[in-house]
Amino acid sequence: MILKIPHNVFAAWMVSPLPAETRSRPVDILGSMTLLQSSLVAFGDRYRPAEKRN
Repeated sequence: MILKIPHNVFAAWMVSPLPAETRSRPVDILGSMTLLQSSLVAFGDRYRPAEKRN
């Protein structure tokens, strides 16, 4: 919620391959919250609507 990523973009992100070395999807790494959170923050920095970026 703090990242202000639209829910439809978040849903697409969850099933898309990560650009990291693992090449897995976020739903595949739910057990690794550190990697999942850092990947989501990086994604949010790139794809959050411009008016909601800080």
